[in-house]
Amino acid sequence: MHRPPGRGRSAVAQAVRDLPPLRRPRAGSAGRRSRVRHHRLPHLSRPGRGGSGGRRRLRPLTGVGAVRVAYRLLGLVVLTLPPWLAYLLTRPLARRFPRFGVRSHFALIRPWAQAVAALLGLRIEREGEPPPPPFFLVSNHLSYLDVIVYLASADAVLLSRADVARWPLIGVLARSTGTLFIERSRRTELPRVIARVRARLDAGYGVIVFPEGTSSSGEGVLPFRASLFEVPAAAGLPVHCASLSYDVPSGRRPARTAVAWWGDMTFGRHALGLLALPGIRARLRFDPRPVVAADRKELARLAEERVRAGFVPTGSGEPAGGGAAEER
Repeated sequence: MHRPPGRGRSAVAQAVRDLPPLRRPRAGSAGRRSRVRHHRLPHLSRPGRGGSGGRRRLRPLTGVGAVRVAYRLLGLVVLTLPPWLAYLLTRPLARRFPRFGVRSHFALIRPWAQAVAALLGLRIEREGEPPPPPFFLVSNHLSYLDVIVYLASADAVLLSRADVARWPLIGVLARSTGTLFIERSRRTELPRVIARVRARLDAGYGVIVFPEGTSSSGEGVLPFRASLFEVPAAAGLPVHCASLSYDVPSGRRPARTAVAWWGDMTFGRHALGLLALPGIRARLRFDPRPVVAADRKELARLAEERVRAGFVPTGSGEPAGGGAAEER
């Protein structure tokens, strides 16, 4: 990660330095694997081998960077506690009155995500308008930060890997925001997840899916998996498409390693580096033309083509489409 200006090591910097890395034990070593770990992408080059970022030894945060991390961690707690308590208090009423549940969910989650984005120095430049709920939307996937970008921009819940639900703190937040979870390694899970997606759509929620099945470095769009397209294909629903990329200030590590989370990157160290960044620009493009097909594989192919058409590699200029982006 980058080295912010300043050489003096504060107490915060020393604490950050002493944090144990969350990493998998090597083959044959004892101990359990860390859950807060991104799975490997063998088809992509690994950061840190002939390139920037990744598994090279990271220097401790010092000076401004360490202060920024501490301030933002405290800010996340302050911003999250009130809406989370409100969620717990209104949960019984929301279960009894579904329409109230949908309205209260959007009233709590979207302002919270927008406040978190401001705290992180995350500027969201949006081209196009998100569809009104209920909707089924697919997008490329780059980072855990994608969740904040989409929750701040659209009234929706997201579909995520099941292991995220077991992460400390993040799992609680994910469940509180209405995230749906899927165990991708179990085919028997698919009918249950499809039923839950249908139920959310019927209740009036938008549902956002990352059909690549994993996050990438932002250099391209990975092939879409067709399984979850069964819901819109069977119901004749249009599939809305969006593309997302990131930029960071010049002189910093590139966004493909500073923001995108992929390959062998450990979550804890990556998150600390992201929190230390002075600012991040997210470029979010909603395609105005949804796709429709009766076959899930054909629908996945059409949606992938649409996302690729609007996609710009991370850190490579203005969004595709030629229109002016709206900053929110």
